[in-house]
Amino acid sequence: MNNILRNTLAIVGAALVGANPVFSEQDTHLIYLEEPAEGSIMSGVANLRGWAVSTEGVNRIELFVDGQFEYFIPYGGERVDVFQTYPDVPDSGSSGFGQTFNYNKLYTGDHVMTVRMITERGQMFEQTNHFKTINFGSEFISDPDFPDITGATTTLNEDGTITISPVRDENTQPYSVKLKWTVATQGFEIIDIQPLLQ
Repeated sequence: MNNILRNTLAIVGAALVGANPVFSEQDTHLIYLEEPAEGSIMSGVANLRGWAVSTEGVNRIELFVDGQFEYFIPYGGERVDVFQTYPDVPDSGSSGFGQTFNYNKLYTGDHVMTVRMITERGQMFEQTNHFKTINFGSEFISDPDFPDITGATTTLNEDGTITISPVRDENTQPYSVKLKWTVATQGFEIIDIQPLLQ
């Protein structure tokens, strides 16, 4: 099978599972970072997840944030969708990787996340996504009484987002917070936080 046909099959197969993975010329080494998605906005403690397959077998998945190695990501989660698309690739049914990640530990702004698959033969394949983080200025809000939305009003915006204002943090600083429905998490997530003048 020539390389053009192999790559075409890889793209078609990836489309079946709603992905656009990075692949080798042989179409046997695939890795895809689903969350954070390219161009997404992340906040709080949320998912870090994706899938990876290799006919050589997957030894480990490494995580890099802004170019710095962070740690190894747990690998081996059930992925029936990947198995249905790649039934001939060993262990494709248990090809998921993921964990929770505290995006608040990153400064507010633009970031780069890379997941790297190391195969059992030592080959490396990776995918990089760019995303943005927003937060209240602290890594973790521990007080159960905050954020405080006492007296806040909500506005349904024309673009389908919801604005809540004022929302106060532990230091009683008021903010305007914007929420948007996110398909990946099946819930509303914070997409913008703006401090308000007191």
